[in-house]
Amino acid sequence: MRIALPIHAGKFSIHYGRAESISIHDIDLESGSVLDMGLRAFPAEGTCSAGAWMSEQGVEVLLAGGLGSGAAQGLGNAGVKIFAGIQEEDPAKVLERFLQGVIEARELVPGESMCQGHDEDRDHEHGHHGEGHVCTCKH
Repeated sequence: MRIALPIHAGKFSIHYGRAESISIHDIDLESGSVLDMGLRAFPAEGTCSAGAWMSEQGVEVLLAGGLGSGAAQGLGNAGVKIFAGIQEEDPAKVLERFLQGVIEARELVPGESMCQGHDEDRDHEHGHHGEGHVCTCKH
């Protein structure tokens, strides 16, 4: 299984749209071994349009804090499962707790938002974001 974690400033990005890159990990579920595949920068289109690109990277599961419905729909359409609601910022702990089955996260259905305000974000009018909330979608 190949798992991706959004990364911002070296930490697990609680908000998917702020991530600068993804950390990719190959997991052998039988042995429990984890192979770190390194960091990869998102394509120029940004995180909101990265579903097909992640699928090309072989990503099967994205662990996330919050993300908007557009990003979730694109990832779901590309066959990437999303587990969201994670608040931990240490990427190693996120991965470890997920593999142990103890992290507080739930699987989203394609298009389901887990970021307040993004459900109305259909046409990328970002005026709804609160102060301090930044969306890095390239539109």
